[in-house]
Amino acid sequence: MASKDYKAKEKPRPRHARRGGSGFFWFVTGAVVGAFGVGLAWTLHDRTPPPAASGSHTQAKPAVEPPSFTFHRLLPKMEVPVPDEEPDASAPSRPPKPRKTTKAEKPTGSAGDKVSYLLQIASLRKASDAERLKAKLALLGVRAKIQRVTVNDEDYYRVRAGPYRGRQEVNKTRALLSSNGLDSIAVKLK
Repeated sequence: MASKDYKAKEKPRPRHARRGGSGFFWFVTGAVVGAFGVGLAWTLHDRTPPPAASGSHTQAKPAVEPPSFTFHRLLPKMEVPVPDEEPDASAPSRPPKPRKTTKAEKPTGSAGDKVSYLLQIASLRKASDAERLKAKLALLGVRAKIQRVTVNDEDYYRVRAGPYRGRQEVNKTRALLSSNGLDSIAVKLK
C-alpha cells in the first residue's frame, strides 16, 4: 500500500518580494526631492525686479504721509510712578503697638500713607476672560473688581484690585501677584 507524503512543500518565492530597507530609501529620496522643490519655489518667489537705472523712465512714488500717533503725548500725562520698594526683610514683621490718642489728637502717618492706589492687573476684551481672572485673584486672596470701559467704540474690561492705602500695601499685593505670574500697574487715585 502506498503512503501519502504529508510534508509541507516549500512554496516558490514570488518575484516581486520586498527587500529589506527599500521603504527607507524612498522616504529619503522623497525628502530630498521635496526639499529641492521648496528651495526652488522659495528662490523663484523672492525674486524682485532689479532697481531701475536712474533716468527719465523712473516713476516718482507718491509721498506717503507718516501715521500720526498721539499716545506718546498722552501716556506721560497719565503715568503714575510708583517705586517698587519692598518692605525691609530685616525689620520685625509685627506692626508697632498703637498708642492711645485723645479725641483732639489725630493719628499721624507718613505722607505716602495718605495716598490711595488701585492695582490694574489686566484690560481684556472679553467679559468671560475678565471674570476668569477675577476668580483666579479671589483664590489668591485678592479682591478684584471689573470695570467696563469703551475706547474707540470697543469694549474693554479692566480687572482692578484695591483701593490700597500707602505704598506698603501696594507693594505687598504686587509681590503676591508677580509671584503668581501676574503683572500689575499701580494707579494713583485723585
